[in-house]
Amino acid sequence: MSVQPRFPGVRARRAAFPVHRLRTRRAARGPVRPVIHSRRRDAGPGPVDGAVAAVVVASFERHVQAAVERAGLGPDDCVLIGFSGGADSLALTASLQAIHAAGRGPRPLALHVNHRLRPEADADAERAVALGEAMGVPVTVVPVDVGAWDRVLREGTESAARAARYAALASAAREWGVRWVAVAHTANDQAETVLLRLARGAGLDGLAGMREQSHRPVPLDPDESEVVPLWLLRPLLGLTRAQVERYVRARGLVPIEDASNVSPVYRRNVVRHSVLPELERVAPGVIETIARTATLLADDAAYLQAAAEAAAADIVGRAGRLVTVAREPLRNLHPALQRRVLILAAREAGVDPAGPTAERVEALRRAAVEGAVGRVIEVGGGVGAWVDYASLALGPLESLEEDLRRVSGRPLMPAGSVEPLRAGTEIDLPLLNGWRLRGRVGPGDWCLRTRRAGDRVAVSRGRHRSLQDFLVDAKVAAYLRDWLPLLERDGLIVWVAGVPSLSFDDAGTTLRCERLEGD
Repeated sequence: MSVQPRFPGVRARRAAFPVHRLRTRRAARGPVRPVIHSRRRDAGPGPVDGAVAAVVVASFERHVQAAVERAGLGPDDCVLIGFSGGADSLALTASLQAIHAAGRGPRPLALHVNHRLRPEADADAERAVALGEAMGVPVTVVPVDVGAWDRVLREGTESAARAARYAALASAAREWGVRWVAVAHTANDQAETVLLRLARGAGLDGLAGMREQSHRPVPLDPDESEVVPLWLLRPLLGLTRAQVERYVRARGLVPIEDASNVSPVYRRNVVRHSVLPELERVAPGVIETIARTATLLADDAAYLQAAAEAAAADIVGRAGRLVTVAREPLRNLHPALQRRVLILAAREAGVDPAGPTAERVEALRRAAVEGAVGRVIEVGGGVGAWVDYASLALGPLESLEEDLRRVSGRPLMPAGSVEPLRAGTEIDLPLLNGWRLRGRVGPGDWCLRTRRAGDRVAVSRGRHRSLQDFLVDAKVAAYLRDWLPLLERDGLIVWVAGVPSLSFDDAGTTLRCERLEGD
């Protein structure tokens, strides 16, 4: 996706969507306004008193300025705004431009994403450009193919449009060299988000809602052929939509109305226009209350995450393509930390950052803490987990056992192998994993092989037991048992490579497994 900023001094490729500037006019006094007459928002109870308007504007812009300062943005920086032209993004853009003009904040650049879902979408794109010009902010329009995202995600138009929008913003930010992307989420949006996540059964992180500052990897296309970082800044998150609308009226701005924002087809609109007003009726101030609760939960979540990362540094490791989690130290953690450590491990193993699901995390936790050895847990995204005696190993599901054998550190031979050994001869046999078997055997009928059904092992003079039971007691993982070199004499297993607890009394036999130099 290529976008072209409409301002000097920033290089970019040609804009993907043609836009046309609308004529504007400047009033004798007051703010600059585009000449747009269609779908005008109800401006409320008439003009705002001048003194009151000044207070509203000053308070609003102080709030926005504080947010950009917390992000480390100054007058020499640029910030990219996701600009729909609606009241929220209009207020955000106008306030950022005012702060920049006063030399107290970053230069705003605006991107209007045309989802092309409504007949009036192209006309709204032109109006967005005109609104930006009236404020002195360059607006670039980029069309997106929501249908292409929907065919891949299969989560509905709402999710597909959001994914396409963030892809466009991330692409523009990278191309223009802008780190922060400002979006106009308000306390109302926070409350809606928390309620929607609560309805889906979210945990602490989900109920913490949106953060003022956040970071996420964003795919630039539905196939996820390229993923880039997106740094989001939400300067209006501590302000309600009512405060936003008061600011818009105080500045004399006329936002664009999007009819889809009232359509009951979308779940968020149902929450916005039905659920929240009813909650506000029975519990006045509920929007601010939910937003404050989300902030408190975000602090709790951040604390737990830091503790989990510290714990993971000690108990999560790498072995080839596998990510390992030591089971005993994991058991000593609180379940809340166990889950977070396992999520970190799963993401390190290649699970999508949005996953795994809460159900799979809990199944993984129970398997790691309590589960029987040898279980395989499907984590998601083609990643599986193997429960071993001392650790949990996560890696590609299709090659999990092969990867486990490769990193086991034990001498192995292909399952089903048989190598007859002649008594008294020097032995030098290559094994797997960079090992060789060297030495000699004494008199008798000898062979080196892998296990067969019914094998018995000589554990002491005159005492035998099942090879299967012996390997279980020796805590040899199931994925290794068919691959271990076994020394057979006269039909009885007398030695298992890599299992030091077994020895045999034969003065004429000297065998040892050696790792080849460089392996």
